[in-house]
Amino acid sequence: MSPNKLQRRQTGFTLLEAIVALVLLSTTGMALFSWINTTLSGLNHALDSSQKTHYRHNALALMQQVNPALADKGTLNSPDFTLNWQATPITPPTPELDVNGTEQPALLRLYNTKVSILREGQVVDEFSLRLVGYLRTG
Repeated sequence: MSPNKLQRRQTGFTLLEAIVALVLLSTTGMALFSWINTTLSGLNHALDSSQKTHYRHNALALMQQVNPALADKGTLNSPDFTLNWQATPITPPTPELDVNGTEQPALLRLYNTKVSILREGQVVDEFSLRLVGYLRTG
């Protein structure tokens, strides 16, 4: 090689090398941001599910004190949410029996109860459960 060609050796990047580097960097960045977005979406979904579970457990605890034979619908307020419920009888009234089969002074009835959990006026969750209603007859 001649001395002129050795002196003309380029130091640094060419425009093509810079473009290839930017394309690789942007492709990697897009994949990284897509992964972060997917992770954040999963975390938000897990948080929503956790809150719904919390509300539902509290609602079930509150519904244990409800006797649908005395009122077929109602509202219960807790510090975190409002609970609306409506009960529909699904069995005829049946006399209560003790372990010996002797009738007791009460009538029992099974109710299908629709429960709505509201927070700040928005429905957070809805579910149905069956409750036993009872009326004392004597």
